[in-house]
Amino acid sequence: MSTGILSGVAGSARRVQSIYTGVGGSARKVAKVYAGVNGIARLSWERASSGPLPLNPVFGENTWEQIGAAIANDEIPDSWAVGDEKEVLLSNNWGTTLQIYGIKHDDLPGGGKASFTLGMKHTSWWRQNMNATHTNVGGFASSHLAAWLDHNFQHLLPQALVAIIKPVLKNTSLGDMSPTIQADSIRFFTFSEIEVFGATTASFPGEGLRYEIFTQGLTDVIKIEHNGTGQPREWWLRSPYAGNAAMFCTISPSGSVSRLNAGMNRDICFGLCI
Repeated sequence: MSTGILSGVAGSARRVQSIYTGVGGSARKVAKVYAGVNGIARLSWERASSGPLPLNPVFGENTWEQIGAAIANDEIPDSWAVGDEKEVLLSNNWGTTLQIYGIKHDDLPGGGKASFTLGMKHTSWWRQNMNATHTNVGGFASSHLAAWLDHNFQHLLPQALVAIIKPVLKNTSLGDMSPTIQADSIRFFTFSEIEVFGATTASFPGEGLRYEIFTQGLTDVIKIEHNGTGQPREWWLRSPYAGNAAMFCTISPSGSVSRLNAGMNRDICFGLCI
């Protein structure tokens, strides 16, 4: 098989990279060319495979397949940093924006760290209750919101993203005014009070460490709803309120920690790890 076809005039020729064939002004790229006589043909030219696309130093300009391969092959560009954004088109044709919240921050169940923690740039248009009734018993992992994120919302995400999501261990109080912290292996989560503020005033200590995005001045608090109205909205934290068995902590419209009965509907800011 020839390694290429040359084309040119007057003794000067250049290698052909692609061949097109068609009629009526419409042409398609040819992948292979066969030549022969007497009804017998052999492959004489094949377009070289373009191979995987090179990684873009801008995180958001890469596909999820490229990002997953870079993580798997330990070829992550140094330019990918906390605060980098990537637009996400959901299957219902709505869009959202994910940001890098942290690098090597969350623990994998089998040991080691997830390469990146991603979170929403703004709160979503969805408003969900944390539980069907006013209870924080069982903490976040057994809540209605945790189940909704894992079983309903994930089907809206691009499958190429879902394929590279890694479960991580998230520390959370068991609720019911219990200081006991349980590590649950989950794929989708909301954030704890300490992960946002670096301290606790309404929840029990031990629910993780502050994310880098909140320490670099890139995002003071996430409080603007996604649809662009610019109106701050209250959104759920995963921390059960330490003062009773009915409430979870929230971020108030002013950007401070608050609490709300678990059966109320509020905005969501979710996180995931890859």
